Amino acid sequence: MARNCSIEISIEGADKVNLIDTYDFHLLESPARILAPIRAYETQSFPESAEPEMDRRTVKQPFDYQISLGYWGDEATANSRIIEFFDSLFDAEGDILTAKEIEFFNNYKNVKMKGFAKKWDEKTYTIEGEKGLIVFDFVLYVNNPNTLTYIQ
Repeated sequence: MARNCSIEISIEGADKVNLIDTYDFHLLESPARILAPIRAYETQSFPESAEPEMDRRTVKQPFDYQISLGYWGDEATANSRIIEFFDSLFDAEGDILTAKEIEFFNNYKNVKMKGFAKKWDEKTYTIEGEKGLIVFDFVLYVNNPNTLTYIQ
């Protein structure tokens, strides 16, 4: 049985968009993360004790979820698709950009989460030639770690 290696997103509650169908972006790499990280424990040390006092309570913490996407084609087309994709993730009013909330579905890892796109680092990696595989990273800032859930 083949695994579904697609990424889908829903922007501001709109219908899901499959990145392969819409932009011809293919998932190349994604984290194995299926659980949100946990904040470090609060501790307090005293010189008269080898063992620090520790508050055993903690919470999940926000995190970055980074994937690598690939586009097969020429660089000019890839650039226009990447720009179109990142432009769809923000509202622009003059010089001010406001991030839109994204519900993100990684069908390969069977996880979903909500967050906001981080600035594109403007790095692409290309195989030389007329056509090639253009690879770039997409980073989602998951500000509410409780939204990271398993897709049934």
